Amino acid sequence: IGDAARRRPGDLLTGLLEAQVALLLDRRDAFRETVRRMQAVDPDAPETLLASGYLKLSIDSDLDGAVADFARGTAVAPGDAELWNGLGLAQGERDALREAEQAFRTAIAVDPNDPVAYTNLAILLLDQSRVAEAERLVDKALDLDPSFSAGYVARGRVLLQKGDLPRAMDALLAGSAANPASAQ
Repeated sequence: IGDAARRRPGDLLTGLLEAQVALLLDRRDAFRETVRRMQAVDPDAPETLLASGYLKLSIDSDLDGAVADFARGTAVAPGDAELWNGLGLAQGERDALREAEQAFRTAIAVDPNDPVAYTNLAILLLDQSRVAEAERLVDKALDLDPSFSAGYVARGRVLLQKGDLPRAMDALLAGSAANPASAQ
């Protein structure tokens, strides 16, 4: 991806992929540099705002800045579920629960076949002890992608909150098997 980014420095999709890999590998300086290059190309592009929002959310702990970037992104590209999902995560971190829920629900409406927003909304609802609602969302996420590790972790939380410890352990182990590197 780094080679592709050097060959096509103005390609924001390649920059976004480079930023996502840097985040996954915890290469913070590389992530920051990639976002800086993307901003120099087009600071208002959805890809740039998505990467910048995650930089502020995940690295800089600038929740207001993350919300601002994701909100600008959704204004520019209202059909981008990733931006809505990022907005939901940032709003959730700010304890703006209604706003987070609305952003996740919009992400689901925009892309009903993506299990990520279903799972993130389920986790938000679990934090509010809305277990029955969360369970339906987790079931939907795992119907869409039976290998989605975060879905199994969320299912484990549902079962824990319902008091079903043996099945919760099975679900959490399934999540761990699907993604052994996940700290959750």
